[in-house]
Amino acid sequence: AAERQRTDARNAEAVNDADLAQARVAKDVLEALKVGLEAERQSAAAALAQAASAEHEAERQRAAAAAALAQVEQLRAAELRAAASGHAAESAEAVKALHGAERAAATMVLAERQRGAQAAAEAAAELATARAEAAALLAAAHNAEVGAEARGSEARLQLQAASVEAAEAIAQIEGARAEAAVARARGEADAKALRAAHDAAVEARGNIRVFARVRPPLPKEMAEGGLAAISLPARPEDGSLGLRSVSEGKAGLFSFDRVYGPAVATAELYDEGVAPVVKSFCDGFSVCVFAYGQTGSGKTHTMQGTQQQPGVNVLALREAFAAAAAFDASGRRSCSFS
Repeated sequence: AAERQRTDARNAEAVNDADLAQARVAKDVLEALKVGLEAERQSAAAALAQAASAEHEAERQRAAAAAALAQVEQLRAAELRAAASGHAAESAEAVKALHGAERAAATMVLAERQRGAQAAAEAAAELATARAEAAALLAAAHNAEVGAEARGSEARLQLQAASVEAAEAIAQIEGARAEAAVARARGEADAKALRAAHDAAVEARGNIRVFARVRPPLPKEMAEGGLAAISLPARPEDGSLGLRSVSEGKAGLFSFDRVYGPAVATAELYDEGVAPVVKSFCDGFSVCVFAYGQTGSGKTHTMQGTQQQPGVNVLALREAFAAAAAFDASGRRSCSFS
């Protein structure tokens, strides 16, 4: 559950990072729109300056037309003076010049009016286009800003929710860790107590213990009387073994910690006599298990055994390796032997 909560917290953080990245992209788009709007504003300002220049040029043309009209007035005055003085030729020439000047002035005024009107219309069209583009950019920028703000608010809310969930997950994880630490401490204390009890039991039984085992008789031995020369105890823990020499007629009674007859399986001998020693070995004590006896007494039968009935050596190594693997998996310690 703690691992799942950590996974959910990491997923929520990833979603928050994606939302923040999207908000940053929206902010970058907004900045780009603002830059474009500024460019359109500058274009509109240039169009206004061009319109002002066209208006100035029209004003200059109007001044030129006014000068032409003044010249016409001067020619009319000259015509009147010529008519009053009786100079007909001069009067006709003045009239001709007057009409020419009037036509030139009218043509000039008309042309200037047309140019001024065209320039004003072009400037007005450019200004209207610039204003429309600026309005569109402002609307797009406003929409982008509103969208970015909404996404940012949503991302902040999601981030806050994820932070709360992460904090809860962390608290649960810390609680689980604390419980695990308490359980580990209890387990270690219990294991320590068990080891102490085991060590006390081993010491109570004796740190050095000697077992006797009678192997199954061979066919030749069965033909010669089998186990007639051996007297076994009723129970292994009785520990008394009687031997009688058939040739000499002598008998002796020997005492051991345990005596096992030929019907006892190696696994039973191992569980009762060797498994506690292997446990002590895994707890860090130096131990030794060996078989002693003359040739043919059954040392290999007890220590090595067979595939169907493994001996003490095989069983001890299996348990030691299993304990080492368990220690490695728990992360507590490891043991090695040769």
